Amino acid sequence: MAFFKYKKRIEDMTPVELIQRGWPFNIFKNPTEETKLAAVKVDGCAIQYIENPTEEMKLLAIKENGYAIRYIKNPTEEMKQEADKQEDPLCFYKGK
Repeated sequence: MAFFKYKKRIEDMTPVELIQRGWPFNIFKNPTEETKLAAVKVDGCAIQYIENPTEEMKLLAIKENGYAIRYIKNPTEEMKQEADKQEDPLCFYKGK
């Protein structure tokens, strides 16, 4: 019985709430801008599943995880600098 209550609760959640609870971004079809932003805030590497991400999404993804720059075509200098700020010195990106 408890399972069905939990299942009902999941069905009532928005995609943003599900992402914030660890659900993978790539399961959502036709995600909204809000859902995309939530995904990159939780996991920067989710940027790889977003078609035509905005500059804001790209920068948020890199701030969350410097390795996300691997999935960004033609990163700006600001994005490269943000990736360089990450703690991990092995953060590589295209074009360096």
